[in-house]
Amino acid sequence: MAHYMKKQQKQAGIQAKLLFKSIDLPTHGTDTLRHIGVTMSAQVVRFTAQTIATIVLARLLAPADFGFIAMVAVLINFVATIKTAGLAHATVQRDDITQHQISCLFWINLAVSTSLAIIVVVSAPVIAWIYDEPRLTSLAIVLAIPVMLSGLGLQHRALLHRNMRFLDVARAEILAVIFGKVVGIYFAYKGFGYWSLAIMQIADTATSTVLLWEKTRWRPMWVLRGEGVRSMLRFGANLSGFNILNYFARNADNFLIGKFIGAEALGFYSRAYGLMLMPLQQLNAPLSKVLMPTLARFQHDPGAFSQQFLKYIKTIAWMTAVPTAVLSIFGQEVVTFLLGEDWKKAGEIFEWLAIAGMFQPLGNIMGIVLVALGKTDKMLRWGAISSFCIVSSFIIGLPFGSIGVAMMYAVSTNIVLILQPFYIARITDFICTNRYFAAIKLPALIAITFVIISRMKVIGI
Repeated sequence: MAHYMKKQQKQAGIQAKLLFKSIDLPTHGTDTLRHIGVTMSAQVVRFTAQTIATIVLARLLAPADFGFIAMVAVLINFVATIKTAGLAHATVQRDDITQHQISCLFWINLAVSTSLAIIVVVSAPVIAWIYDEPRLTSLAIVLAIPVMLSGLGLQHRALLHRNMRFLDVARAEILAVIFGKVVGIYFAYKGFGYWSLAIMQIADTATSTVLLWEKTRWRPMWVLRGEGVRSMLRFGANLSGFNILNYFARNADNFLIGKFIGAEALGFYSRAYGLMLMPLQQLNAPLSKVLMPTLARFQHDPGAFSQQFLKYIKTIAWMTAVPTAVLSIFGQEVVTFLLGEDWKKAGEIFEWLAIAGMFQPLGNIMGIVLVALGKTDKMLRWGAISSFCIVSSFIIGLPFGSIGVAMMYAVSTNIVLILQPFYIARITDFICTNRYFAAIKLPALIAITFVIISRMKVIGI
């Protein structure tokens, strides 16, 4: 027994040197830009692979096959918002972290993901009953497998992010998505129907998990407790609470339109929302992955933190606010070009949603600030306030149809995003509102000018 404990301690020491040797190294601006470039490149490859696979699978499968997956995805997507329990971010944000703590978080993550998978399995008959489709029972049970498998790689991915090894993460994600799509296409070609889409998700998740384990070379120890884990659990619980609130707020518009206006109106709205969100998602995901560990390194240096933050907030404003505002002018033309004349009404909705999306990436970065500073309790409080405002705006706009919902969404979102920096400045010394608005002033003014032009076009001026 003594020999075993000595071996475990030796292994922990070796792994700690491998894992944490680069944690306290400073990150220069050029390094961060390179990391963002790598992550965005991986996002582009993933998006391209997904697009090509979607086109191929659409020719091999019936629309109903995709519909079955979409029915189950309502539950799976919700589960995805809480399966990390916020503990992956806790690993990245923490100043100092030990082998025992990470191992403890690993087992907690695995327990959470396994529990969520069990919930999906237990809920499978309910899903089948709601949609009156017996085949959904077995499909939901199979789709619970990737939910459980994902818990095995969360801490490994977090460790790579913590050590700024984004190239390794990118390689794992690209290989996993390509392998998953190839497997899915193969089974679709062999006539497996909707099961090919479920198998594709399992192959993607399993491959990603295996590659993440190989890249980190870290193996968890069997521990039940770790010093300092309780504070990390609070951090994760608050972040999960925010994600749940955000999930319901971001889906309330679809529910209200579908319930009170109808399927056709929801079809126009959902297509417009999907097109608006698509380019923003390609940017938001890489930014979140890179900026959080970057800013977390300066959480005890307000001057350096503010300098890094302002540098990237200005760049993001130029990259997102201005191009998105231009879409508020030409939204109808863009949508009808992509989807056809029958989708002209979606183009009108798209123009309002473009106004709502102009500054959302800036709001996401403000959220990253709170995570990097470990203030997820304040983030949860802000999430409750902003979610209430946004959902209330949906209800106010509902009597005016789907365009009314989109219009009020644009108004409420921008009001919330204007107030957000003041809230963060009040609870921390790391953000100065004057410097924040000065950094984004020029791109914001140009974007607002485009919005005014777009609304003048609508009223015929």
